[in-house]
Amino acid sequence: MRSSPARLAHLAPTTMTALHLPTAYFIAGILYLMVPAAVWVTLPKQHAPNNTL
Repeated sequence: MRSSPARLAHLAPTTMTALHLPTAYFIAGILYLMVPAAVWVTLPKQHAPNNTL
């Protein structure tokens, strides 16, 4: 028995998004926390001479 396309229409998504929105927010939140933390950890190791006038 073959299924008609109209019969399978409910299985197809109506809209396609590039990324699941909660996943995008999760990734952005992780980056929001990790990038400044990584800079904060690595910058004190670089001792630049003070240029004062």
